[in-house]
Amino acid sequence: MLAVIVIVALVVVFGVMRAYRVAGPSEALIITGRGGQDDQKVVSGGRVIVYPFVQRAYTMSLASRQIRVDIEGISKNGIQLQLTGVAQVKVGGDDVSIRRAAQRFLNQQDQIDHYTQEILAGSLRAVVGTLTVEQIIQDRASFAASVSEEAEHSMNNQGLVIDTFQISSVDDQGDYINNMGRPQAAEVAKLAAIAEAQATREASEAQALADEKVAIAQQALALKQAEIKEETDARLAIANAAGPLAEAAQQQRILEQEELVAVRQAELKAKQLDTEVRRPADAERYRQVQVAEAAKQPRCSPPRPSWHAAV
Repeated sequence: MLAVIVIVALVVVFGVMRAYRVAGPSEALIITGRGGQDDQKVVSGGRVIVYPFVQRAYTMSLASRQIRVDIEGISKNGIQLQLTGVAQVKVGGDDVSIRRAAQRFLNQQDQIDHYTQEILAGSLRAVVGTLTVEQIIQDRASFAASVSEEAEHSMNNQGLVIDTFQISSVDDQGDYINNMGRPQAAEVAKLAAIAEAQATREASEAQALADEKVAIAQQALALKQAEIKEETDARLAIANAAGPLAEAAQQQRILEQEELVAVRQAELKAKQLDTEVRRPADAERYRQVQVAEAAKQPRCSPPRPSWHAAV
């Protein structure tokens, strides 16, 4: 009896575990019951209990799909083009979109890519026919937005949304697109050449001005250096001549002193000569003259002794 209870309990637990379902972050659970479509329940990013034998659970992927679309179309100006677009498509996250997608694609979700390619290809051809090649090439973003808007209604009716749509390439069988850019390319090349020549000229002028400033600076520096050298040489010459000049001045002073000494010595010698020679000589001459004068006078009487003799 106990074994039966254990078995029943295990069956119940196993049944509950199987009935307990969790929807992942990029999927939705569609729960159907005996009531048909009106009894459907949508669970996205949550958990639910699916009662065995009463309900069934289906999984719907909400993940984004990258879908490539290649078409050939004729532009408004009659040029046949080959275009490639890339779309990011997914099932909408709201209950209405999930129900619509489930009704159309639940058991054949791989058909979402094919359906999206058909819708986008038709929309792409329709929009290409309303634009010239120049409009398509010059503003791809607006072109892609127009394609998305054209396809949006049909996609939403099937529960699908377009996250992004981009035009990856636009080609033609001839050289229309290549030739279309030649005038602009030539103009750009001309402007580039003009700009380059102007830049070269400005660079040359700037270099010439810089060289001129350098030359002026070098000239000023050379003049200043020459001025400093001249002043330095003059000071060196003065310094070098200072010694000999001082020595010459000293010699001059010595000579002047010696000359003064010689003059004084000569004066002294002259005075000495006058004292020692000339005055005695003059006195002797004077005496002789007096003697001679006295001899010339006649003698009248014998001389009388004078007071000088007595003395």
